[in-house]
Amino acid sequence: MIIIISGEAGSGKSHQCMMFEEPIEYWDLEKKAQKTIKLHSDKLIELKDLKQLTKNYRDDFYKSYLELKREADRFLALPPEELPAALVIDGITDIRNEYCKAKYLHDNPTLKQVGEQGWRVINPLVRDLVVPLINMATVHDFHLVFTAQFTDIYGAVTSRDEKGKDVRKSGKLRRGSSAKDWQDFKVFTLVELSTRKKKYYAEITKSPVGIDEFEITDLSLFDELIERGI
Repeated sequence: MIIIISGEAGSGKSHQCMMFEEPIEYWDLEKKAQKTIKLHSDKLIELKDLKQLTKNYRDDFYKSYLELKREADRFLALPPEELPAALVIDGITDIRNEYCKAKYLHDNPTLKQVGEQGWRVINPLVRDLVVPLINMATVHDFHLVFTAQFTDIYGAVTSRDEKGKDVRKSGKLRRGSSAKDWQDFKVFTLVELSTRKKKYYAEITKSPVGIDEFEITDLSLFDELIERGI
């Protein structure tokens, strides 16, 4: 299973990722998994904290990029018999928007902003990190799980001016999954998590067996997906 699980903070992404088939290798790119893993002390989870900080505890995304790159190279060199049942990468949003962005700015020290040309360099950096792992999971059939944050989705918004005429302009439409985080990736299952009235829900927006929406009750998200043949 190669899957991206997205949702707002508090929707249960990290918790559900830790309930996949064991053993699990868990790459924490956001420094948020330490508390959650304590709830899963009975499971075989190897947590790797890849987000680096400076001496005064500020985010150091360039060093984080280097740490992620080293970890990816190590993992790709593993023989099949040493692979985990599941590799979780929490979260893919920061790979593009923070880690690879920091790599680009480090390599171009005269630049203060990225710009359109910069993203044309950053996006291939993301693919170079992620696509080999996806290909490896396809060949060796282990679960590869990404998490992604919800972001602001912008598009054309229609409003009326003082004369009552419709005016179209760009504006915020909603919060949701950003396609930029997985464009060109061969990920066949996308799941969005949400909470309503203290209940947890999953919406499968893409999968080999179609779309679906359900409440997560006694079963974990992983078990629910297996029941649905994903």
